[in-house]
This record gives sequence, C-alpha cells and structure tokens, in this order.
Amino acid sequence: MGKIPKREAKEYKDNFRAAYDYFFARFRKAKNIPDRPYVKKVDPRVLAQEKLAKQAEELLQQSNMEEAAEKGKQLLMEWKNMKLHPKAQDPELNGSGWPATKYLSLIT
Repeated sequence: MGKIPKREAKEYKDNFRAAYDYFFARFRKAKNIPDRPYVKKVDPRVLAQEKLAKQAEELLQQSNMEEAAEKGKQLLMEWKNMKLHPKAQDPELNGSGWPATKYLSLIT
C-alpha cells in the first residue's frame, strides 16, 4: 500500500465526485430537498466593519476637513468598541491593513 500516484489520484477523485454528486442528487430528489447553492454565513459585525470602512473612505472626499475629522474620530471609536473574535476579523480591514486608518491619523 501507499500513496496513489498523482496521475491516478485525479481520475479516482473525479470518479468519486461523480458518484457522490449522483447519489446526493437522487437523495435530494427522493426527500424533496431543493438544490441550493452554498452561502457562507457572514457575521453581522464583519458587515458593520465593512460599512464603517466605507464611511471612512467617503470622508476623504469631503471638502470640510474639520467636520470630516470629527466624523472620523467617531468612526474610529465605533471601530475600537466593536468586539470581534480575531479569527472572524478581516485582515484587510483591521490594523494597519485598513486603508482609511492612515488617512484618519493625518486628519486628526
């Protein structure tokens, strides 16, 4: 015994996937379960972070910098008060990866 050679592994995988799809298609049909695409669940706090990031980026377009700075401070405080598990955080939106952070520090 041992590992399957890569050339044969793809063939076995494709055959298994075809049998798997066939079986569960018949199963769903027998149980009257509709086909539905997989939709990944998103934490509402992550959506709130994305909304805050979008609002912060819109502040950069404002002509009144004092008003934008005050609103930026409010957004930053909301951001800091959000309690989100580290694994659920989007690395692009958190820490130094958040594009608006560097701009907010320039405004304030």
